[in-house]
Amino acid sequence: MVLKESKTGRNELFVDQLTGALMDRKGFAALIDSGQYEGYTLASIDGIATPMSKPDTVTSNNLG
Repeated sequence: MVLKESKTGRNELFVDQLTGALMDRKGFAALIDSGQYEGYTLASIDGIATPMSKPDTVTSNNLG
């Protein structure tokens, strides 16, 4: 879950709702990259690794 966004809207602070762990964007990106969060992927936006949830097949669960 996102707790804080930058002025440009980039998600910057996250909390793992199961463990309560707080993570900044870089830390969360590193954990995603290491495979610890299978439901998430990284996108390079303006050269910055940006966490994103993987889309699923439930259309009401996705933006659009």
